[in-house]
Amino acid sequence: MKTKLITVDDEMLNAKGIEQLIQRQIDEVEMVGTFFDSLEALEFLKHNKVDIVITDIRMPELNGLELIREIREIDKNIEIIICTGYASFEYAKEAMKYGVKHFLQKPISIPELIQSISSSITDYHENLNRKRLLIKDDIEKAILGGKKFDSNDIQFNLLLFQKEEYKRINSSLRIWLKNEDIPHTISLLEKGLLVIFYEQLTPQFEENLISLGKVLVFYKEGINLQNVRETFNKGIELLEIYSNIEADSVVILNDEFIKNYTDNRNFRLITKKLNMIIATEYHNTELSLKWISNHILFQNSNYLGKIYLKETGKKFSQKLLEVRMKKATELLMKGCSILEVAEKIGYGNNPDYFGQAFKKYYSITPGRFVQQNTEK
Repeated sequence: MKTKLITVDDEMLNAKGIEQLIQRQIDEVEMVGTFFDSLEALEFLKHNKVDIVITDIRMPELNGLELIREIREIDKNIEIIICTGYASFEYAKEAMKYGVKHFLQKPISIPELIQSISSSITDYHENLNRKRLLIKDDIEKAILGGKKFDSNDIQFNLLLFQKEEYKRINSSLRIWLKNEDIPHTISLLEKGLLVIFYEQLTPQFEENLISLGKVLVFYKEGINLQNVRETFNKGIELLEIYSNIEADSVVILNDEFIKNYTDNRNFRLITKKLNMIIATEYHNTELSLKWISNHILFQNSNYLGKIYLKETGKKFSQKLLEVRMKKATELLMKGCSILEVAEKIGYGNNPDYFGQAFKKYYSITPGRFVQQNTEK
């Protein structure tokens, strides 16, 4: 991942010159902004990730030192290079208070600028790596020892696997992590394999996880040191709950999956109950979704109907008719009269209505059905 850099100078020629130099000679840097107004630069920094800032000192409205003070309020990790034609030991001394190491005088020496940028890139990543290792240590203390942290300023994303998967996926996991190119740390803990991401994953990361093969993984965004232990334990619990789930490839246990899975499991349960009710209550003349809603399941009848249709591909009334007609043929074959059959399968004392339904379903009257099957 390239280091993101902006330059701030109210002299357009200087700012553009630095921009063109970087674009031509420093491949590992991505120029994300060139500003001739320090206030505009500050607004950009408030809403965008930047790793290195090159700034002039003497600028109207907000001078370089004031900008640096504001930058430190936004992100203490940003590396800063000062390029100015105004040489002053006092300015340099003040800048050093905010961690500025590079102070270049105009006209800028190209080798010195390149060296300063290269050094800043190295310093930036070394500082971040140190901080991430410290955060990793705190995360492990929070999970394993239950250490309490007051601050929730540090946010990260969590990917969790069952510990037993480590040997099987270790190689492919590291290849995937390298391809994603997102800052991360890995912890092999007693209960699980934990990967912490310190930046947002790409929108395609779920698709790319397919490279790990058939594996179950828990994923959660926006974690901090205060809730990481609770989230970790919840993840381990969910990995155990869904460990027997059937799937052809990776299954990501995020909020969306769990909601959909829970909904689908509830839908299947409701459908199973409706089929059981049909099997035991088909003789009930009042049997309908409305009756079930009022007497058994106490849920909206339209809601029940939609679930049943979604799960089975057919309406509840169609399934009820299928069961009743099948039962009707069985009873007719046993020698029951049409009146008896009508009463036994839910048509009450209305054999004519039963006869019409039977003919519509089988394209033959009940009497003719009995005759044909008796002749055989």
